Amino acid sequence: MKICIIFPAYPPGYQADGIGDYTRILVRRLRERGHDVYVVVSGRYTGNDENVIRAGDSRWNAPELLKVFRKVREARFDVVHMQYTPVTYGFGIVFKLLPLLLRLSAPDIFFVTTFHTLVGGKWTSRINALLLSMFSHRIISTNEEITLLFNKWLCMFKGKLSQIPVGANISPAETDIQRTRGQMAKDYGIGRDAVVLSNFGFFYPGKGIEELIMALNKLRAADRYYLLLIGALRDEDAEYRRYLQGIIRTCGLEKDVVWTGELKAERVSELLKASDMYVVPYSDGISIRRGSLMAGIVNGVPIISTFPRVEMPYFKNGENVVLVERGNHDQLAAAIERLTKDKDLRGRLSGNVAALAKGFDWDRIADRTLEVYSSGGGRNRDRGKTCP
Repeated sequence: MKICIIFPAYPPGYQADGIGDYTRILVRRLRERGHDVYVVVSGRYTGNDENVIRAGDSRWNAPELLKVFRKVREARFDVVHMQYTPVTYGFGIVFKLLPLLLRLSAPDIFFVTTFHTLVGGKWTSRINALLLSMFSHRIISTNEEITLLFNKWLCMFKGKLSQIPVGANISPAETDIQRTRGQMAKDYGIGRDAVVLSNFGFFYPGKGIEELIMALNKLRAADRYYLLLIGALRDEDAEYRRYLQGIIRTCGLEKDVVWTGELKAERVSELLKASDMYVVPYSDGISIRRGSLMAGIVNGVPIISTFPRVEMPYFKNGENVVLVERGNHDQLAAAIERLTKDKDLRGRLSGNVAALAKGFDWDRIADRTLEVYSSGGGRNRDRGKTCP
């Protein structure tokens, strides 16, 4: 099968984010299965993958639309698959007409859109979501929030909707936890008997880092806690990082909070596994759309997070995760203290979350994606539907 995947922020050329890593891993898994996979990228791409189509650096308007349209049609792809978030393509409407143009001029090409986020902060995002949903042959949702929005507002397209979760971009590494804890002492001054909290990913508003720092401040009188903030420090997050550092200074936690900077995936896995707990108090609640959450799940770390906005069957409070109210650092501190004292609970959470990881296996994700590509009936099922 000849496949074209569209995602402008395909790494390298960008610091890999969750969706960039998702696209990179999906491309690799599809190629491992013998498929001929190309990727439409931004001109900022600096890697050495020969199977890329550079489409420019502007706002993904008419020039990019025409260039990609011509390249896709000339290459006679079997499938074109757009990885979509509003911010990645800009909020203009023009590029979202690509599936319509292909339907009119190249009806043999099967167009699939994966929605990682459905709408953004502008009204045009709703029109873009409608256009992509209307003219794509099949649609993939990565999480319950998007599926719920489709069922509520775009239910005429739910007949061609599949939900396939994201996987982890940090694979579990073989780890000697005691050796890693010893290295933590050398690198970061963290004692072997300290309680280590970890958080991984990019640091921007919505990750609940403020609540985590305030919870750490509340706890430090009881035991010796350290917080590992694991991840690259991007220039675009500098203002928010200064804000967090101001909170840290005000609380006097400069020695208790460690910013690791960007690390290799193997080292990230080692630090996660050597942590006592993984604390990700997302402002909008726990969600399988979070690649940073997947990292904690597949590495089997006891997880503390926040109650989801919509019901999610994966997470059982007190069984495979511990959940607290969003934005409540007092509850967060109490949950951390509870896990610190309850070794049996930490063990149960770790074992159960490791079992949960099987549902986010990359082989399963790749195979289910190929099933969507092969669903030829999807071309006609999207017409004539009405909401109940």
